[in-house]
Amino acid sequence: DSLRDATDAALRNALESEAIERVRAARNKPTVRIVNDEPVVQVAPPPVTPMASAEAVSVDLPSRFHYYKFKDLYARPIRLPQMAKLSKANETGDLQTQVEAISSLLSTPSGETDLALKLTMADYTAVLYWLRMASFTKPQMRVTSTCTNAEHRAKVTAGTLPDTSLRIETVVLKSDMRTAYLDEVPDPAHYSIEVDGITIPFGPETLGDTIQFLAHPDWVDEEFQYKSRIAAVLKLEEATGKSWTWAQRVQFVEEFMTPDMALKALHFAELMDGYGVVETVQTKCQGCGSVGVTTISIDPLTFLSPQF
Repeated sequence: DSLRDATDAALRNALESEAIERVRAARNKPTVRIVNDEPVVQVAPPPVTPMASAEAVSVDLPSRFHYYKFKDLYARPIRLPQMAKLSKANETGDLQTQVEAISSLLSTPSGETDLALKLTMADYTAVLYWLRMASFTKPQMRVTSTCTNAEHRAKVTAGTLPDTSLRIETVVLKSDMRTAYLDEVPDPAHYSIEVDGITIPFGPETLGDTIQFLAHPDWVDEEFQYKSRIAAVLKLEEATGKSWTWAQRVQFVEEFMTPDMALKALHFAELMDGYGVVETVQTKCQGCGSVGVTTISIDPLTFLSPQF
């Protein structure tokens, strides 16, 4: 059978997608609100479920667990076996190796497995922050930024100072960290598509999606990246109850998505980019002495490495 026939059959036999749980409790913490003209759904975190463990601690997530079946997450500090895997991931540039190591430190009262693969990048980054603070006696980071002082930059443009003088390297011992929580999400009644009478819900990209995308031989192609950003928010497995390869998901986008559907999916993806841990640090340029503030950009592969 062709992929189209297989897709049609999968859609016709689709399982009814599970309703997203709405919970009542709200925490008094900084929040991020999605501003758009479409209806939204309020998000509140579920209560913590106690789990007997000598080491594991319940970890809060910026998404408030809204898009997950599990509603609580426990983490244990890093030990030497995970350190070895994290080092390997950093040396080889293999995100999957790191995600497997992080998953071995995570657990839920409901017994979910492969938890890191199911997290969004914002939640995964929040877990990395927790692990860094819980696992090292003196956690510090080495942050590289660029001087923005106008006079200094003018001297570089004029050639009186080298480009390298703009580079600022800061060893961070203290920073300003806050969490932008997901307070509202796009209404799933609007942010979904219908194909052959089957509703396919949207959901944020997960680490599992990212790893599948990076494993595809065409991942560096700009057109493939565009299609993949759309494919990442289509919860085809939830709609059909079947597994989909990344190639099949991208082909679904090519064959079944109209331009309006594609724009709606991309809009949803943009709305999912506004939450997570935000960390800023004060910097001082050694070339001109100007002081500034930079937002730390996290690369998961280097965040837990000794070099960072």
